[in-house]
Amino acid sequence: MTAMGANRALDHQAKTLAELTELWIATGKRVLELTELVETLEAKVAALEAARG
Repeated sequence: MTAMGANRALDHQAKTLAELTELWIATGKRVLELTELVETLEAKVAALEAARG
């Protein structure tokens, strides 16, 4: 592989890694949002069950 080809391959890998990192961060943020939603729903269910007696 030529030096130019190696540089191109490294550039592509760096771009792919950056894209995967962004996706990983977005996934983590979504997991946090869903966790908060589940906790809210659990609290509402508990309140409804308590109100029912």
